Formats: sequence, C-alpha cells, structure tokens
Amino acid sequence: MIERVGFGKILDRLPKFIGHIYTLLIVLFGWVFFRADTLGGAVKYLGEMFNFANFGITNALSQLDNLQSLTIFIGIIACMPVVKYLAKLLKSRGEGGEATVNVLSTAATAAMFCFAIICLTGSDYNPFIYFRF
Repeated sequence: MIERVGFGKILDRLPKFIGHIYTLLIVLFGWVFFRADTLGGAVKYLGEMFNFANFGITNALSQLDNLQSLTIFIGIIACMPVVKYLAKLLKSRGEGGEATVNVLSTAATAAMFCFAIICLTGSDYNPFIYFRF
C-alpha cells in the first residue's frame, strides 16, 4: 500500500539490498501484528523489540548451540542472491553456467531436506501434532 502512494518509485531507484531490507522489516512488523491478540499488545511487543536499553544479545547468543549457529549462518547466506551470482560466475568462466547451477541447487535442496528429516527423527520433538488426534 505504501508502494502505491509513491514509495515504490523511491525503492526502484535505491540499490536492491535496500529493497530486501525493507521487505524483511515489513514482514517482521506484519507478523507481530498478525500474532498479537490486541493492538496494544502488538505495540508493546514492537517497543520491546527495539528497546536497546536492556540489550540482551549476549544472553541470547549464549543460548545457541553449534547446530543453531550453523543453521542461522546458512539461512543468512541462502537469503542472498547466491544462485544468481554463481550462475553468472560459472557462465563467465564457460563452465556450463545455468545447467550446473540447477544441478547444484537441486542437490543442495535435497541435502537440506535429508538433514531436516534426520534432525526431526533424532529428536523427541514432533511437529506433526495432528497425528495425535
């Protein structure tokens, strides 16, 4: 809605990564309003998200184990246009380009799927709660 008023033209002139950051912030705020029971609760939650007086990043990071840290790192890398860059790099070298990237992308997706299945079967957490009914 903001883009239709004229902010979309401004976003088009800015670098692409600014648009990515804008999208992530809109989604972040949208989920807060979607999840909150009341508007007051959403505003309070947003206030706590940006309350830098009690900045507990050290406490939050101390609770992460190696697997969670690796998952966050891979997620950050996967959010970037890595596949597009890799295709351009391989194409410039003359090494197959898009076909090679498609094969690698499919293999990476299959590996992540297998890893997720292994993690689910190896833990006592069962996300399929509807099987209990």
